[in-house]
Amino acid sequence: MFSIKYSLLVLAVLAGLIDGLKIAIFSPDVAGGQLIFNKKVAETLAKSGHSITFFRLRALGYKHLEVHIDQRQVKVADVIAYTDEDFNAFHREQGAFIFSNASLFSPQAFSAYHQYANVSVTSCAELLTSTSFILNLREEAFDIAFASSFDYCSIGLIHEAKVPTWIWLNAGPLSDLVAEDIGVPSPPSYVPFGFSESTDRLTFPQRVANVLLKAFWPHFARKVIADPETALFRKHIREDFPDLRELARQAPLVFVDSQPFYDFTRPTLEKVISVGGLGLVNQPAKNLTESYTTLIDKFDNIALVSFGTVADSTQLPTEWKEALLNVFAKFPRILFVVRYSGVDLEHLAPTNVFLVPFFPQHDLMQHRKTILLLTNGGFASIQEAIYNGIPVIVVPLFGDQRKNAHLVEKHGFGLALSKSEVSETTLYDSIKEVLSTKRYYNSATRLQNLVLSQPFTAEEKVVKWTEFLARHKNISNLEPAGNQLNFIEYHNIDVFALFGVVILLSLYVLYGVLYLIAAPFLSSGHAAPREHVKFE
Repeated sequence: MFSIKYSLLVLAVLAGLIDGLKIAIFSPDVAGGQLIFNKKVAETLAKSGHSITFFRLRALGYKHLEVHIDQRQVKVADVIAYTDEDFNAFHREQGAFIFSNASLFSPQAFSAYHQYANVSVTSCAELLTSTSFILNLREEAFDIAFASSFDYCSIGLIHEAKVPTWIWLNAGPLSDLVAEDIGVPSPPSYVPFGFSESTDRLTFPQRVANVLLKAFWPHFARKVIADPETALFRKHIREDFPDLRELARQAPLVFVDSQPFYDFTRPTLEKVISVGGLGLVNQPAKNLTESYTTLIDKFDNIALVSFGTVADSTQLPTEWKEALLNVFAKFPRILFVVRYSGVDLEHLAPTNVFLVPFFPQHDLMQHRKTILLLTNGGFASIQEAIYNGIPVIVVPLFGDQRKNAHLVEKHGFGLALSKSEVSETTLYDSIKEVLSTKRYYNSATRLQNLVLSQPFTAEEKVVKWTEFLARHKNISNLEPAGNQLNFIEYHNIDVFALFGVVILLSLYVLYGVLYLIAAPFLSSGHAAPREHVKFE
């Protein structure tokens, strides 16, 4: 009898393990890099036997941003939350800003960020007015959920659905906003603001700008995203709904799509888990189509050229297009595979330039002939180059791409050109420099060896930490006390004020003592001169 009961217990436990966790992943389609990272997390967890529902929150209806998700393993729920934003007009306006030389403090920059924020807020309103969507979330009874960075709406949805615990997904290096919310120290003296053009060795003017940006950005984000979305939850769900940023502060874990080996070294917390390179190690290259293989066989080497998923390459300045084509023609034995969705260059491109709206970047990266990546500096592309040991040339366009370009130069596996520096001469010199100087290839290979020989893979960390958190629900042991401090306490302003008062009082007392000691000498030195009596 005992053995039968024991066997049944074992079978029940095994059945529970086989069933796995029921996991929700919320993924707005505003940013391509975040969407791709979320997809990799979903597929990794699905391969470990967990039941995944991938909520694709369609805010803009990107037509060129269709990410293939293996639906044999992952259940994809397309949630239509379109805004009134005209997608084509939005894309044109963003492109005009992206390819301009506007500074971080320009009206254009603020307008672009406001536009992204408005899309997020309006899309959130669409979600919350769908009563059936909210009810279905509650009924699903998920064990754990994932929210995307730069998105507070999904955090509110997770809270309202009463999911026991959740993880924040941060595409790329730890963002300033997530760091601020969960209490990660970010000393402005050497941790550059994510959208700035600084390295981790800042000049005095850069430190001044860094202090201002780090002080301003959290308030800006609260005003344009968090507060409006909190107001939406209080309007559509209930009046006493918690502040979304307060919910964000309680994030049990954050998965960061980066690795310390190729990021700027900075303070962190135990709850921040680096899972960069997810899906890049054990993903063999698929066979290329015949159109690619036939073309590749005609050339000695391959160079990949892509300006990302957000930027519309057809909006490249005319002088850039001419410069790129002229430079590529000077390397006739290299096949330049260029991501370009327009048709205006088809009759102008040299025979060694292959223009395509999309190319299988990961598969081409693994080809033995690939020797260079020319990119806008999106972190996903840079990571792929690192994992394949390929040097890069970066032309950063917007956002964190400037910082990513500095990372490339810091670690020595490529060069960076600012938008204002792009010309036929600088492009040619940069390609020639990277291809003819072995140190760039050596640095890329060294980084590749580091990431490929890590003690734990990104996949292992994603699965183990997710299962660990689902088991324990709350790991407040990792919560920093600094999250409970106000601005004055956190920065010790009251302590420094006390020191200042003590120093001033000490100087005042010292001055008084010295004055008393010196007073007799000072008074004798200023005594009235004696009158001389004249005798006749």
